[in-house]
Parts: sequence; structure tokens; C-alpha cells
Amino acid sequence: MKKTKLMMLGITTAFGGAMAGCGDEDLPPKPQDPYCSQFEYDHGDEEWECDERGSRHYGYYYIGNTAYPDTDSGKSSVKAKKGFGSGSTSTGS
Repeated sequence: MKKTKLMMLGITTAFGGAMAGCGDEDLPPKPQDPYCSQFEYDHGDEEWECDERGSRHYGYYYIGNTAYPDTDSGKSSVKAKKGFGSGSTSTGS
């Protein structure tokens, strides 16, 4: 019985340590914003959000280092930059 408890403790400790390593490794880098110093990652929208109450960017979402008041305006802005007319050009021969 004592061996089983020790083995289970070892497995639990190893699993907990492995799970603690997960987390910030897979996240994009935090934004650099002079108006916000506290950020929270929104896993649903896959974006950083300013979490500093009193900041002029409180609740804003970030795509790169650019703050947007909501996710839709940020994503539409990025799509417009990557959309039609922004690719390479070719000439017919």
C-alpha cells in the first residue's frame, strides 16, 4: 500500500509540473503600450486585452501592438491590410 501511494504521488507531482510548464509558452508576445501595463490573454478571441482599470485602453484588444476598442474593428482592419490589392502584381506575357 505504501508503494502505491508513493507511486501515485510521483505521478501527480510529475503531471502537475508538466501542466505548470504549459501556459505562456504558446501565447503571442504581450503588446507594448504606454497607456496599459496589465494584460490578460483572451483565449476565445486569441488576443491580448488591456486589463488595467483606469487606463485609456482598458478593455481594448490588441493585434500586434495596435489597440482596438473591440475585436471586430481590429480584425476588419487587419483583413483590409491583407486583402485585395495588397498582394504581388504580375504582368501577362
